[in-house]
Amino acid sequence: MIRWARTRIIIVTGLMLIVTALINELSEMGPMRQGSLTLQYKAPAEKKGPYYQLSYTHKMKSRT
Repeated sequence: MIRWARTRIIIVTGLMLIVTALINELSEMGPMRQGSLTLQYKAPAEKKGPYYQLSYTHKMKSRT
């Protein structure tokens, strides 16, 4: 039981380091627009042709 707990602590600590590094990289990029990123499909019924779509609003105009 102790071995499992130690392994879990090591995994969580590693993930926290990765998240912290990603946050630092993102903060160096400067200001970003608020929006959403969604997964869409060209043929939704068959879930074929997946692609990501970015949507945001800037100066009262919606963009996708």
